[in-house]
Amino acid sequence: MKLVFYSIVCILFVNTLKAQSFVLKTKTQLAAEIIVAKTKADFFKARSLKLTPRSIERRSFLPCAQTASPVKSLTFSGERIDDAHVALFWETSQLVNNDYFQVERTLNLNSGFDPVATGKLSENLTSTGKYGLSDPNRNTGYTYYRFKQVDTDGGFRYSSVIAIKGISVPLGIIPYPNPGQGKNIAFIINGLFAAQAINIAIYDNRGKIVYQDKSFPVSPEMQKIKIDLPNLALGKYSIKIKSGDDDASNSFIIIP
Repeated sequence: MKLVFYSIVCILFVNTLKAQSFVLKTKTQLAAEIIVAKTKADFFKARSLKLTPRSIERRSFLPCAQTASPVKSLTFSGERIDDAHVALFWETSQLVNNDYFQVERTLNLNSGFDPVATGKLSENLTSTGKYGLSDPNRNTGYTYYRFKQVDTDGGFRYSSVIAIKGISVPLGIIPYPNPGQGKNIAFIINGLFAAQAINIAIYDNRGKIVYQDKSFPVSPEMQKIKIDLPNLALGKYSIKIKSGDDDASNSFIIIP
């Protein structure tokens, strides 16, 4: 009898563990599926509520009834045209009762979108309309864009989300001013993607190290850094920095 009781308890315990594992696995899958779903146009449904632009954003994820879209078709695309700009294009057809459009972007799909540009299109358009704009963008990571069309009664529609690759900036260091006095020289560092500690070494014209810091703190937000240099003699020097597998060097001259 005891053996039967223990067997039943064990079966119930094992089944409970299986159920818990299933729940954890489902939550993980659901989180991944939601991120993927956010890049689909139909994740953001058209709304029939008459809302202000601010309340539209705050309530855009609430389930509401859909209405017929004032846009028969909408395509949205983009590409990086240089290190400083992204070109964005959209095409609409059969535009009816349109109020305004908005182009939005984010660096993180989970943190929400910010508006890049807002403007008016034709209120009614029976033929195909092609539009575009240039967005200043020097981000080193991916930038995600989407297009939002709002009709006159407050309903709106999103395009699919597109991803634009960031620019590639090599590690570099620039002394400034150069030539300059030792107490006034600063250094501009480019190509950093995160706050970190880098290795800095300064050499004289004979290759001897006159200054070194193996864990100098820097961040991408820094425009320039100041180094507490020793009393350097007049002449030419070189500076070398190392961040992970990347390194960069330059030279500068100390003057009276």
